[in-house]
Amino acid sequence: MSPLSPRPRAVVLAVALLPLCVVAAPLRLELARCESAITDLPGLTTKVLEERVTHGLTQVTRLEPQKAVLVPAGALEGADLRVEASLERKGDRFRLVFELQTKQTPQLSKRLAYEFKNPQLGERGVMVMAGELVAEAVELEERRKIQARAPPAVVAEPAAVGTDRAGSAAPVPGPPQPVPSTTLEDEGDGDEGDAPRASGRRTRLDVGLGAGVNTPSGVFGVELEFRPIQWLGFQVAGGTGEWGYRVSPLLRVYPLGRGRFSPFLEGGASFNLGNEATVTDSDGAARTLELLFTPVAVVSVGVRGTLGQHAFFTPRVGWGRRLRQGNIRASDGGAIDPNAELVSDLEQQEGLLFGLSAGVSFM
Repeated sequence: MSPLSPRPRAVVLAVALLPLCVVAAPLRLELARCESAITDLPGLTTKVLEERVTHGLTQVTRLEPQKAVLVPAGALEGADLRVEASLERKGDRFRLVFELQTKQTPQLSKRLAYEFKNPQLGERGVMVMAGELVAEAVELEERRKIQARAPPAVVAEPAAVGTDRAGSAAPVPGPPQPVPSTTLEDEGDGDEGDAPRASGRRTRLDVGLGAGVNTPSGVFGVELEFRPIQWLGFQVAGGTGEWGYRVSPLLRVYPLGRGRFSPFLEGGASFNLGNEATVTDSDGAARTLELLFTPVAVVSVGVRGTLGQHAFFTPRVGWGRRLRQGNIRASDGGAIDPNAELVSDLEQQEGLLFGLSAGVSFM
């Protein structure tokens, strides 16, 4: 029998893998326990804590049902991972700790700790925590599956010594040893805002390279962003373009907080420091033009996505509005031929902007 050609072979492989794609099920989460040590504040009692955490997990799993579903505690179909929540005071702040525990072997666990000052669990804070819980739960279950598929390590241990029928020494296997669980902890100081967060591995400073058209960093440049709190960032970009060097201070807002994919809205100004260009008039004469200092108001939307623990990428699209209209002057002081080559292009320091930046995160 002759082997299959590449195209029929690909069809056979797709048909074979189709049932596996169909039966892939989302992660089943179980909120097993909620306890609060706060009894003097109506907004932080055990009952309210359980209601708010359940509400957040329900909304997040409803938005992304392919990732995870929330099942009742003790449900007949069982759960893949259990979640426990405990709330207590820590000085003038409140500390909310979540414990994630896989239910199948090997058992893995992870802790997420949040600190906040506002004596209530607001909608935005609950949704941010629930989104991070689901993301960490899915990651923890995937890690467990990888470890479960890995071959067991062979460890040489001292064997108990017994006696066989001939009276010689022979090793006698001892009882099986339990597999230790892996515990990871993600804690931090928290923000001063109302929405609590786990800040242990949340970075605050981005340094990257950017490129694009009418972007804050010009055709090519450098971008720096500092985020004092999870929904606000201060950015400075600088680079070069057809109008010379460009410097851009910007303010960026993350309405959904920070996550693996964080939409944002940003606005600010780009200051084009000026340049010189040589154009050809309609009569064929070459002239030197001065491209004057030109401020541009910019607004854009984009998404900050993380790659691993410290790398990021940021696509953006938006619009720029030139704040100085007469921004070209002939070096000899004469009038500029409106039909001169490149003049119309040089005047367009406004309009659609789009670009992409990538880099690494610190702090």
